[in-house]
Amino acid sequence: MAEKVSPSVVTVGIQKTVVNQRSLEFSPFSDPFGFFRQTPGSDIEDNVEADIGSGFVISGDWLIVTNKHVVSDPEANYRVFTKDD
Repeated sequence: MAEKVSPSVVTVGIQKTVVNQRSLEFSPFSDPFGFFRQTPGSDIEDNVEADIGSGFVISGDWLIVTNKHVVSDPEANYRVFTKDD
């Protein structure tokens, strides 16, 4: 059964650039009431790529059904992978 339906199962991947604006620095030797302080600096861009969900091809024209939370980010690029790439 699994071999028969596996061509219709897909993996959904995401690619997105995330901007980290500041970081927190921990210093127990600085101000005793301010262990954490923000360090100013330039924005850091990180490219995020991950396989985040799955779905199923339900028609010959590649209509795919998946959960809403898998594809809910309008600023992301999505890729769909099949069993045979």
